[in-house]
Amino acid sequence: MIENKEEVVAKITVTKLAEEAVSQIVNRVNDDFDAGRVNRQDVASWILTRFVETVTDTDIQQIRSAFFNEIALLEAILKRAKLSGSVPDELKSVLMGQANISPGGMKKSKRGLTSKLTNGQHEESGEAA
Repeated sequence: MIENKEEVVAKITVTKLAEEAVSQIVNRVNDDFDAGRVNRQDVASWILTRFVETVTDTDIQQIRSAFFNEIALLEAILKRAKLSGSVPDELKSVLMGQANISPGGMKKSKRGLTSKLTNGQHEESGEAA
């Protein structure tokens, strides 16, 4: 007699590409398989429960790299900075550079025009400077 097991099911949403991949696997498993049938939920569950047992640190890093978000990172750094009251030195240097401030605290000055120079000629003599 076959036991009737009550399964707890959770739904997830996947990309169209992932859904097509799961469907291809379902078709391959079911092709010439007279002893049973699998559906997309069966295959996806089987894959995920096996993957968790074999996932490596490299896999985790690849997933993180694929979903890296600069804004999320900046928000997390800002949150930590607000809580601790400090910003990491490397980030502080980048921020100061972005604000056009030299590390010594002096703002980098750009050479401006003086009233004595007009169109490359000196005002008093009229000669090219």
